[in-house]
Amino acid sequence: MAFGDAFNRPPVCSEGDVWGISYMQAVFNWPKEQSHTSCHHCLFWHGLRRPIVAALSEKISHQRKHLIALLGLLMACILGFEMMYKPSYGCVLALNFILGVCSSYQMLVFSLVVLNIPQTASGITFGIVNTINMLSGFVYLPLVGRLLDLFWDSKTENGIRVYSSFAYNAALSSIVVGLLIGACGFFLLRLNSTNDRDI
Repeated sequence: MAFGDAFNRPPVCSEGDVWGISYMQAVFNWPKEQSHTSCHHCLFWHGLRRPIVAALSEKISHQRKHLIALLGLLMACILGFEMMYKPSYGCVLALNFILGVCSSYQMLVFSLVVLNIPQTASGITFGIVNTINMLSGFVYLPLVGRLLDLFWDSKTENGIRVYSSFAYNAALSSIVVGLLIGACGFFLLRLNSTNDRDI
């Protein structure tokens, strides 16, 4: 559960927090203000998405792990679509709204911990899951930066490296791959509920 959670985490922390604005400027050729708005649209809805996914989770409580996997697949499809087709600004805002909602999978992961770990061990399990989740940012952010450097075409402006749209797409495709791995992991996950409930 922890490693699947870690693979699903990067879209918000990598695109929303770190690489998104420069990516939009380089690949979509949008001005900084539009790039900033499109990226933080994802973060804004990431903060308001809890009631939406909580309600959905209650409707299909016996299929939480499958819902997590589907959210991961949807995030991978959204990012892949944006990379391949460079949709319009309005379309990206709509897609990033969905991306922000999908990132709520973390709530469902913690509910799986509650359902499948004995109560006496739930505290330490929460800590382990959250630690591995946070470590994914420690891995993904340098990985994306390293891939950007690897595909850099030696172009600079005022002594600062300028990365091409190809370099950004190649580097951020690692996030899509990670999402697919995390989604497959949750589809294949076998859990035994300690609370006599189907998951």
